[in-house]
Amino acid sequence: MQAAHAIAFESLGHTDLEWCAPLPPGQPDGWFAALETRPPRTVVDLGCGTGAFIRAWCAGNRGWTIGIDHSEQCIDTARQRSGGVGQWQVADAAQWARTHRNASDLTVCIGVEDLGGDWRSMLTLVDHVSRRGKWALIGVTVRDDSQPWAFIPELANHIPTEGALLNDVARMGWRIQCDDTASPALWQQHDAGWRQSIAMWLANNPDHPNAASFSERLRRGRQLFDALGPDALRFKTILARV
Repeated sequence: MQAAHAIAFESLGHTDLEWCAPLPPGQPDGWFAALETRPPRTVVDLGCGTGAFIRAWCAGNRGWTIGIDHSEQCIDTARQRSGGVGQWQVADAAQWARTHRNASDLTVCIGVEDLGGDWRSMLTLVDHVSRRGKWALIGVTVRDDSQPWAFIPELANHIPTEGALLNDVARMGWRIQCDDTASPALWQQHDAGWRQSIAMWLANNPDHPNAASFSERLRRGRQLFDALGPDALRFKTILARV
C-alpha cells in the first residue's frame, strides 16, 4: 500500500481535472456504444477521481453506480458535480475490491495502474470485482520499449509496454471489445495540466509540512520524463468482457 503522503501528492492534481487520465479520441462514447449491446446494471468505479465516468454514464439514467476513491477532496468534488447522481465513498479502492467479489456488471479502473501495488495487481482486483460474462474497463499508461528504460528498472517494471498489458489481459481470459490509445501528445498535455495543479497548490500552501518534498517530487519527475523524451508514454484503454 502506498504511503499516505504519496497518495496525497498524487491526488492534488486530480481535483482540478475532469478526467484523471488522458482519454483516447472518441471516448467515452465508443465505450458506451459497445456497452449498449449488453448494458450493465451495476457500475463500480475504483479510483473514481472527480467522478467523470459515472457522471457521463448516468447521463442516460443507467442503473446503480458507486465511485470509490481514497481522496476526500476528489470525492467532495465528485459529489458537487454529480447533482445527486450516483453514490460516492471515501475508501481505499484496493481494499474495497478485495472484499467485494462479483459485485459489479461493469468495473471501471481508469488511470489507477497501481491499484493494489502495481498494474498486474490492478487487473487481478478488477477481475475479482467483476461478474463473469460482464464488463471491465481499464485505462493504463504504457511505455515504449526503448533503451533508456533499462537504466530505470523500477519505473520500467511499474509501467508496462503495450504488448505486456495485452498479454496479461489475454492470459486472464478477457475478451477485448474496445482497444484504444491516446497519443503521447495527449499524455503530455494531461500530465502538464496535472503538474500545473500541483504547482498551484504549492504556491498557495508554501508552509505546508509536505510542500518541500512535494516540490522536489514534482521537479524530479519532470526531469525524468524530459530525459525519456516526448514519445515515451501513451495511455491505453481496454473495454473487455470478463
